Amino acid sequence: MGYITRTNKGTGFYQLPEAGLGYYLGRKEAGRVWGQPFLILFLLELGERWFSLRGNSPFGVGDLAEEDGREIRDHNSHRFGSAVDLYIFHKNGLRRNDFLNQVSCLDKTTYDQDTTLEFVKLIKNFSARYVMQQILFNDNQVNQEVNKVGGHPPVTDDSKTKQSQGQHYDHIHITFNGKSPYSPKQIVEILENKKSPFASPHKCNLY
Repeated sequence: MGYITRTNKGTGFYQLPEAGLGYYLGRKEAGRVWGQPFLILFLLELGERWFSLRGNSPFGVGDLAEEDGREIRDHNSHRFGSAVDLYIFHKNGLRRNDFLNQVSCLDKTTYDQDTTLEFVKLIKNFSARYVMQQILFNDNQVNQEVNKVGGHPPVTDDSKTKQSQGQHYDHIHITFNGKSPYSPKQIVEILENKKSPFASPHKCNLY
């Protein structure tokens, strides 16, 4: 795992390391790689669990927040460091880099629906561990399959809302409420000691 950095700009945000298990940074050049400590820990745990399932198919992490928490014109819901965009999968395993290799769930020639379904199921499994307020994705076939098992929140297609403007065809948007299985102090200890959450003495057995 790469070195985990805490900002000195007053937000208390941590930077998601570029080198991590199970994920890659899909919008590194945009610089939106910062988030609340619990969000960074969630992504590290999700990455490790996904790596154990699909080690050769990492998921792409899109926008988190700016380091200083300033307003993001096209992603204002991210400014508080408690939301993240996760990219869907390309059939050829291509990794997204900003808008290169962008995949839409409407494009059946490039969209890997099976892998994406497996990934969204995993995300939903984490929703009891890291409490989520909202999961948005516009593939209703995937959503219906994932939502069969119940649980809150349901994965929702928001393509018909004014706020969405159809943007959730290429990624899964997740907003959290800040609750996790660790205390704020434990989260900081795990991050600043650069320990894998699954090797931590504060580990909770989910699987």
